[in-house]
Amino acid sequence: MRVLLTGADEFLGKLVLARLRPRADAIVTVGPGAGGRGLKVRHVRMALSDPKIAALVRDESIDTIVHLDIRAEAARSEANFEHTVMGSMTLLAAAAEAGARKVVLRSTGAVYGARYSNPAYLDESRRIRLGGRSQYLRDLADVEKHAQEFVRAFPEVFLTVLRFAPVVGPTSTSPFMRYLRLDAPPVLAGFDPLFQLLHEEDAADAVVRALEADVRGAVNVAPEGVTPLLRILRFLGRRQLPVPPMLAGVSERLLPHMRSLPIDASFLRFPCCPDNGRMKTELGFLPRHATSDTLKELRRAF
Repeated sequence: MRVLLTGADEFLGKLVLARLRPRADAIVTVGPGAGGRGLKVRHVRMALSDPKIAALVRDESIDTIVHLDIRAEAARSEANFEHTVMGSMTLLAAAAEAGARKVVLRSTGAVYGARYSNPAYLDESRRIRLGGRSQYLRDLADVEKHAQEFVRAFPEVFLTVLRFAPVVGPTSTSPFMRYLRLDAPPVLAGFDPLFQLLHEEDAADAVVRALEADVRGAVNVAPEGVTPLLRILRFLGRRQLPVPPMLAGVSERLLPHMRSLPIDASFLRFPCCPDNGRMKTELGFLPRHATSDTLKELRRAF
């Protein structure tokens, strides 16, 4: 296995890289920042949207692409769009052009959107319908739309899109983890949505499992069990900032605070819990940590 890995300088990429070292024959990390180095690993500093990536994949005889470098920033930014959307499209085009066998693409279960009409669990057949303001999720929705077209156009390539539940842990920098680390995480008065907490080690194990299993299309990666948001915050000893729901989007005083949220405010109001049936039956994976286990371990990080 000769692997091209993006996001090796980010928390999930570091965990995945450590797992790939003994498994892969060669690993090329790619990105504009620092990457991995060491035995069997070299880094190429290159923008993900650079068309030269196709030549790199071909020249390095890459057969597996693991794309984890997705910018989870709420603010609108041409640079983030170029990196996340155009970078993902360029990598998929490179995979097709160079004849790679497998691509694993990082996404999030949050692309289903949080709304009052959501069932208890959302499976992969659920249409992506975003209703919030998060540019990050809109960018990922664009990436997923292109990925769906790629699966139809290039059936010879096993493209697996992993839609992660909120990934938390001592090194995690996921949007939900950044929300938990706010001085006073805001909550919407009268609402207490359920969340799944995916341990960062389980997220990395799921990526490796996706390299071993030949599964096409989207797969939710979520642990067993859910827990209410307010219980999470109380258990972690976080001081809450109650916000009246009718003021969350209109108050001049509160609007800047709400706009700076790492997660879309709709997830403080309504549930969005991915179903993990396909993960267990087709991917053949089950996280070692249930949500309750992860919450107990997470307490040590606060």
